Amino acid sequence: MKVEISQSQYEFRYMILLHVVVISLLLLNKASMGPLLTGVLISFACVGFVIWLRRYKRVSGKASVTGISMSKDRQWFLNYNDGSVSGPYTLKSSTQLPYVLFIYLNPSMHGRGQILMIPIDAVEKNNWRKLRAELRHPDSWEQ
Repeated sequence: MKVEISQSQYEFRYMILLHVVVISLLLLNKASMGPLLTGVLISFACVGFVIWLRRYKRVSGKASVTGISMSKDRQWFLNYNDGSVSGPYTLKSSTQLPYVLFIYLNPSMHGRGQILMIPIDAVEKNNWRKLRAELRHPDSWEQ
């Protein structure tokens, strides 16, 4: 099984909306918190958004994960934008929400594990269903 992963527009819109709401609420409560505290909190929100935006843009860089695949012997591999592949990994666990999948992978040998967050709009609908079904399959889990 191989699933191509693209950049999510839902995640981008959600984070913009979240930061706009936070800044709006801070501006509405300016009188009760004081202008100095409000200014500091608004600057924290703006800096947080800039940091997130830089990470989001970096996702489309050379080190971004563009696909995930599983071999017949249940070994997982990550495909990167620069053509490299990392793995094999074993599936440690996963969390399935209606619009987001979180996949936790352990390295089969030495190295670091990987955590993937895959929004629903980052993969094709058919691949989304296949990936969710595969993650529910009991043979996918490491022994």
